[in-house]
Order: sequence, then C-alpha cells, then structure tokens
Amino acid sequence: MSVAACIVSGGDESLEILPRLGMNKFNVPNAPAPGINRGSCTSSMPSTKAFAIGPSVLARLEAPSGAAEVAADIRDRLRKAWSLQEMLGYDGLPLGTCVTLSPSGTEVEFLFLLLALGRAFSGKKQGDVTSIVTCAGEVGGTTTQASGGRHASERLPSGSQAKIGTSIFSTDAVASRVKAVEVTLRETNGDLRSPADVDREVEASAKEALAPGGGCCIVHLVAGCRTGHVSPSVAACERLRRHYGGRILLLVDASQARLRDGAIRELLERGFGVLATGSKFYAGPAFSGAAIMREEMAKELDGYLASGPLRDAVIQSALKEYLGAPLVDSTFMPALAQLLSGAGALVNGTLLRWSLSLVHIEDYHSVPADERDQLIGAWHRDVTTIIERIGYGSIGYRRALSILSEELHPFGAEVGLLASSTITSTGHFTSTIINLQCRVFAGGKWRMPTMDELRHAHRLMALDLGQQAVAFMPRRRCFIADPVALGSEGAPILSVAIGASEILEAHAALRAAGTLGSTEITWPLSEDDETALKKLAGLLGDWDRWSSNEAVSSEEDLVKYKFYQHEAQLQGLISTKQLGILFERLGMPITDLELQALLQAFLSENPRCVDIKTGSVKYETFMDFILMN
Repeated sequence: MSVAACIVSGGDESLEILPRLGMNKFNVPNAPAPGINRGSCTSSMPSTKAFAIGPSVLARLEAPSGAAEVAADIRDRLRKAWSLQEMLGYDGLPLGTCVTLSPSGTEVEFLFLLLALGRAFSGKKQGDVTSIVTCAGEVGGTTTQASGGRHASERLPSGSQAKIGTSIFSTDAVASRVKAVEVTLRETNGDLRSPADVDREVEASAKEALAPGGGCCIVHLVAGCRTGHVSPSVAACERLRRHYGGRILLLVDASQARLRDGAIRELLERGFGVLATGSKFYAGPAFSGAAIMREEMAKELDGYLASGPLRDAVIQSALKEYLGAPLVDSTFMPALAQLLSGAGALVNGTLLRWSLSLVHIEDYHSVPADERDQLIGAWHRDVTTIIERIGYGSIGYRRALSILSEELHPFGAEVGLLASSTITSTGHFTSTIINLQCRVFAGGKWRMPTMDELRHAHRLMALDLGQQAVAFMPRRRCFIADPVALGSEGAPILSVAIGASEILEAHAALRAAGTLGSTEITWPLSEDDETALKKLAGLLGDWDRWSSNEAVSSEEDLVKYKFYQHEAQLQGLISTKQLGILFERLGMPITDLELQALLQAFLSENPRCVDIKTGSVKYETFMDFILMN
C-alpha cells in the first residue's frame, strides 16, 4: 500500500484508490503538492520531509511486532517533546504519563467517557454521565456526538459502516445513561458572550446533571478552539472539582495543540486529562489523536475495565471499530489493551500519521521558544498589514476581506496558549490564527456570504484555476481553514493559520539570511500570504463569475472538482463521459465499449444508482462496485 493510501484508509487496502483522487474532506491533498499552506487549524498537507519517511515506517509496521514497537516509539518521542517525563505528582514525586493514540481526536473522547462511566457505575448511587461540550461549533464537528458515546460518521475508522447518532454501546442500559450538552462561545448573532456568562452556564449545567446525587460530569476546557479562544475559565473548572470531587472529570481539549512548551505537562499536573492531535498546529496528515492521562487516572480506568459492568459494556460495544490494542498504552492500561486485541484494521494508518506528525513536532520543539514567538508575531503583523492593504473592487469598509477583531481573553496565558503573552499595539493578544470576515460582490452589490458560498470559495482556493484565473488574480492552490459558522444567525468566516511546518520554513529562511535574533524581524514568507489573500479576495469580489460549479469549465477540471468536492463523504453523481476521463486520470484507460459493458453490469445490480435522464451514476456506489469486481 502507498503512503498516501495508508494515510487515508488507516490500513484498509480497499481504499487505496481514494488518495489518487486528490484531496480529503478539508480540501487538502493527502500527499505533498505545490501550494500554499495556511489552514492548520483545520488540516494540513503533509510536507515533503515528513512524507519521505512514510515507506520506512510502513516497512517497520510489516514486521510481526512492528505496530507495537512503532506505537511505543511514538509515545516515548511525544513524552520527550512535551516534557512529560518531567511530570510530578501531587506529592512532588515523578509520575508516569499514559499516552494512548487514536485515529483522530474524536476517538479520544471515548476513553474519557469510559472513565466517567466507570465512576458513575461504581458510586454508592449510580447515575448518568453528562458531557459538557464548550465552544460548540468551533471545535471538531463530531465532538458532541463522540462525547455522548455516539457514532459521528457513517464510515468508521476500521472501514465498517454505522448509523450517525446511534450509540457505540449495544445495550440501552448503558446508551441511555450518556448525554452531551453544548455550551456555545457566542450569542446567536455571532458576538462573543462574556466569559463570566459562559462560566455560569457551564457550572449550572454541571449542577443540573449531578443534582440527582449520582453519576459523573465531563467538563471540556477548550485550550484554543478553531477561532483561537479558550473557554471556560480554569477557575470555573476548579470550582466544580472542589465542590463535586471525583464526580467532575476535567478534560482539556487541546486538539489544536497551539500551546507553549511544557503546557500539557502543567495541565496534567493540575489534574486535567488532555486531548491532543498531531494534525492541526503540528501539521501532520489529517486524523491523529492522543489521550494523555496521569498515571493514576489511567490505572483507575483500567481498574474499571478489569471486571464488572463497564468491562461487559465495552465487550458488547463498537469500541473495536475505533481503537486497536497497539494504540493503547498497555503499561498503564493492560485490561483495555486486552479487550481491544484483534482490532487491527485501523492501527497502521494511525501510526503512520503520527510518525509523519512527529517529524514536525520534534523539529519545532528544537527551535528556541523565543525565536518561534518572534516568528508568530512577525506573521501576525504581516498578515494584518496585507489585509489592510488589499481589497477587490472596493473602497472604505466595502472590501472582500477584513479581520474579525476579537479580544483573546487572559485565559489563554493561564492554559499556556501559544503566543498569548505577546500583546499587539492595540492591546490584543496575538494568535497563530487570524479570522477573516468575508463579503461577496454579487448582483452589483456587496453582501455577507452564506455558509455554502464560503464552502465553495474554500474549494476553489484549493484548486489550480488554470486558464480560469483572471490576469490580476493568483491561480495557485492555497489551502486555508474551512468555514466556521459564528452563531446561528451570524455570518460565517474563513481563517488563515500557521502551523509548525510554516514556522520551521520561516525559521530556516531567516537562518539562511543571517537575520535571526534581530530586534524586529520580517516575516520571510510574506509573498505566499499575499498570494493566498489576493486569491480569496479575487474570488469573493467577482462572485457572479465564481459562484457556479461551471466556473471550473473543462471536462478534466470538472471531474477533478466533483471528486474534490465530495470525496470524503463519497456522495454525488458523475456522468459517463466524466467517468471515462476519471479512469484516464487514474492511469486506467478504458475504451467506450469497455465502459458501456461495465456500466451495464453496474446497472443490473444497482438500478437505483443510475440517472437515465442525465446519463449519470452515483459514483460512490460505482467505485465500490469496481473495487469488488
């Protein structure tokens, strides 16, 4: 299997065709490609350096004990990069750290849910588990489902199928005892709520959940959501723990991993569990998660799984569809590893993605922290200046792009948010994420875009527009963060963000130029940022031209576009003519007669998947048909 295939499939050979189609659901390639990366708060394209180690990792994984050895190596390297080996317990003595890997940040939720269930089952008065998801809508789209113990996708990491919203637990006695409650960061119009208001809602939700006298409540503290905010406050979380003790399980969602050195260790020392990924700030391939627990927390969970009702619930659950034994830190959780033995279909892809992420993680943490902070500040100033300077066909406030100006509260410094100690001339904290308010010029006037329109613009940004690009608009592929809805009534936004790979590239450029350590450094990748922002402004400012799918007009580009648009969900129609072009692009040329014979065979088995009027087929079913035959 190719490296790109393993990145996408998690080791399922039947999916090898997918990465050859181009991009994942975030409109980012699964292999290195020419383009500008500024979307690390959503997904990053693998770097050439990281991708190059893929074959050697796959070779290691093919050995009889390869997965276990690679997983142990990844855990050791993460502990070193995050200074976890220096962690101290409440008594001031060294304490072990349990690192369990997962196919994505979503599956990490299940481990903390199991711990909460163990506490709920073992109490004198058994109760329910309530997961309080904060920054709802600005964290992973599947967080609420997963934290409530429910399937969040029709296609599971193992390759199996599921129904979205159904519980991973097979018995209603367990499934009915778990629920998730969302707490938003914003008002319905998109304005930020006051931190005190959010804290009050979180505390009230926990009080309501625990009022019957039993059960456990998981409280998420988001250490940097997709728009850069931290919520709720550490103080609110600690008030809840003081009042309710072990019935409160505090979980830091650090999936963005935009934290200063040592921050994860400090959060663990304060009694939080931590969820992190290698695929956001660290710019590894999409989908890699880690559950990080103090030694006693991991052993507590494993104790519940050694015998009793929680063990039985897990045996009868779909947990094996998400986690395999080599991913579990068996030093601390041998019972969980034993329960997951034999679940291996998704392991290799997870370990490959983490191995590629570690290339950036280790390189990034080898750069002095003050030099990294300098680069982050220089990038923030540079992008701010570019956005103030450009505007497409606009004057004054009527421009395609402007910065969503929101103060990042001091909570960021408290949890160790990256660069939150650097203050701009306006008094605002800098960030590695810049949120963009967008306007489209359509029908002779400027207006706010819809979510669907920004999704379309995001896809166009990721395409080489070729001859479609007008003379003054860049055609290059630019990978930025996909849209975020701000409140139920607020206008959606797009974002640009830098991750470890961009900081490393900029650091290398300054080192080569001999300008590191200067009092006021200049961001060396300014041209790329300007290209990406000009392309976005050009698309939005000429929306009548670009709002239609037909803006990508050649048959070849239309095939490419359709597959990029739907690949991750595998849904949509494709014409027979486009199918022929697709086979050609995949290096599998097929004659018209051969294609007609194949389509006839497909029609006989799947009559409802063909639109006779348009001559189109439902191509996700057609691709499955090809792979099976």
